[in-house]
Amino acid sequence: MGMFEHLQIPKELLPSDGRFGCGPSFVRPEFVEDLAKEAKTFLGTSHRQSAVKNKVGSIFEKLRSYLSVPADYKIAMGNGSASLVWDMGTFGLVEKKAAHFVNGEFSQKWAASTKESKFLQFQEVKVGNGEQPSFQEFPDCDVHCITWNETSTGAMWDACPSVKNSLLAVDGTSAAGAYPWDLSKTDLFYFSPQKAFGSEGGLWIGIFSPKAVAQIERVKKSGRFLPAMLDFTLALKNAESNQTYNTPSLSTLYFLEKQLRWFLDKGGMPAIAKEQDEKVKLLHAWVESRAELSHYIQNPANRSKTVCTINVDKSIPYDQLTKHLRKFGILDIDCYRNLGENQIRVSLFPNIARAELEKLTKSVDYLLDNRQRS
Repeated sequence: MGMFEHLQIPKELLPSDGRFGCGPSFVRPEFVEDLAKEAKTFLGTSHRQSAVKNKVGSIFEKLRSYLSVPADYKIAMGNGSASLVWDMGTFGLVEKKAAHFVNGEFSQKWAASTKESKFLQFQEVKVGNGEQPSFQEFPDCDVHCITWNETSTGAMWDACPSVKNSLLAVDGTSAAGAYPWDLSKTDLFYFSPQKAFGSEGGLWIGIFSPKAVAQIERVKKSGRFLPAMLDFTLALKNAESNQTYNTPSLSTLYFLEKQLRWFLDKGGMPAIAKEQDEKVKLLHAWVESRAELSHYIQNPANRSKTVCTINVDKSIPYDQLTKHLRKFGILDIDCYRNLGENQIRVSLFPNIARAELEKLTKSVDYLLDNRQRS
């Protein structure tokens, strides 16, 4: 018998909704109910017609407001999720050489797209899992690539670095929507909506500086082979008409627009970031109060504020803990599958209420306090 099998978590300790995973994220139930009411006039309709184009236009408008997008920057979107943008950048953004700053699974995969191409040069600054690289601009690189929030490890850049003679590309997935980012220093900022934006997957959203657009156009004209699905110019052209190049998931668009409206109604980014800080404080204090738990990211300045990775004492197999929590509806707080650590990983996305997070901690407390010790 495992160390938790005999335990029944009291109902009063359980959160009302146990979805604490780091992606796909918790979609607000009222938005699902709203979609059901509007399904006949939205789902199953053409993305070239006004019902969908108006939704896309509303998303672009609200993103500009919520993320404080500079007026001369362009926004586009397309199918394939943020992972596709790794290859889009390789084919359609980098002219000669890209520098990648790597500290986990997702930044490594982005770097691999450049490294394994046969037509680009590659520079890598790599540190161990749980660490954060130091930024520098390399004079022979025309694009520098960072992952704002490394979802696999819970390491996060605390501020946007600066480049002078190149482009800065930023994978904002897992943090975009929860905290502000200085887009004026960024040339390509992209993310998926199934994280902090509380929607579903399958879509990427990109925010492009004029410098990025100009370089994308130069690459397009260079004669390099550029598959249509990886062509930023097609995505940008379709965005001018509030469209995507090919058919998007309409439910993803619907939930994203609803979530942006919810963010803005609550007071915009300042209000959301303040709530986020309160949840971070709660969770960090909890970790530091328990001898069985510790922070995976040693440097407090580098700890993610949306993905909290928590080491569990090796005498307590994390999978026994998370398996038992799953029986009571607390889902997806397992460690990242390839990290190989004995840890849990808790999402702090905006849709997760502070009170629900506190109940999660109390449920784990109950199991740890009453576990069967060997």
